[in-house]
Amino acid sequence: MRPEPPASAGKAPVILLRLDAPMLDTLAAAYLDPDEARRLAQSLLRAAEAARPSSPWRTPRPR
Repeated sequence: MRPEPPASAGKAPVILLRLDAPMLDTLAAAYLDPDEARRLAQSLLRAAEAARPSSPWRTPRPR
């Protein structure tokens, strides 16, 4: 994942999300605007915290 410059004048910069699947020799890429990238990051963080608490003193949320 990395920021990319605008594709042309007047366009906004984007976030490139690249996924490699080495076993299948495939590649997937998505260009996200900053808001989409932020929502994806927040969703990934929530899923990770639900799967395993970040602190041993914190209990997972009920599902």
